[in-house]
Amino acid sequence: GQAMLVAEAFAVHSLNLSPLAKGVSQDALMDCLAEAPDFMSRGIGGLSVECSHEGVECHALLLGATGKNALRCNLDGASKATLLTLHGGPWRSLAATGNGRQLWALRNDRLVQLASRLGHHDSEFVPHLELPYRIAENVTYLHILSDARAMLGLEAGTASSIGTSGGWLHAWRLPVAETQAQPLMPAVRSWPLPSHLRWGGFCTAMNSIYFASAAKGIDPAGHATIWSMDIPEELVQ
Repeated sequence: GQAMLVAEAFAVHSLNLSPLAKGVSQDALMDCLAEAPDFMSRGIGGLSVECSHEGVECHALLLGATGKNALRCNLDGASKATLLTLHGGPWRSLAATGNGRQLWALRNDRLVQLASRLGHHDSEFVPHLELPYRIAENVTYLHILSDARAMLGLEAGTASSIGTSGGWLHAWRLPVAETQAQPLMPAVRSWPLPSHLRWGGFCTAMNSIYFASAAKGIDPAGHATIWSMDIPEELVQ
């Protein structure tokens, strides 16, 4: 069945997306993480999942807490761990593209495309393209739609003297959309999310977006609930 991976500082959990499972989680990628003790000693800063365009091979890409490296783990049961060096950081969020040679990452308030460095067998990535608009500082998770036409970003709520505002789901057009004679837009649209929850990650499957969340003050990885929404029509070709 469909599952969602959620990372905390020193572990990764798999959440079953079946309505009957009610957000039950279990540890994931344990063999892969055990192969990278130096990486794990500093902790995990984020997670993205990539699959080949044929869907034959899938990997989890874990951003290191330092924002300067990442760990690629196979999702087919093999325990092989590949350490990636990310130049130009520190990066605060990472999104895999599916081809293994390009990534998207957030540095401060900029969305940057990283490309594999020549001669390093896709183990080192360098900045290649920076998009010309600003990303909100509270965007903590990124995800690319399967057709690569748009980037989704999950923005956490902000605390103030009058309370805590809710989170937001944002969408930005990526340069590939220009092939359809459409202008590159800073943000396609933003959708508000419930304010009483804390968001721990999101993903897409089929025609839906799934969010992992928990009440304020509770760890989403340990006590998660799953919310979903349809992918908006303007993002589906």
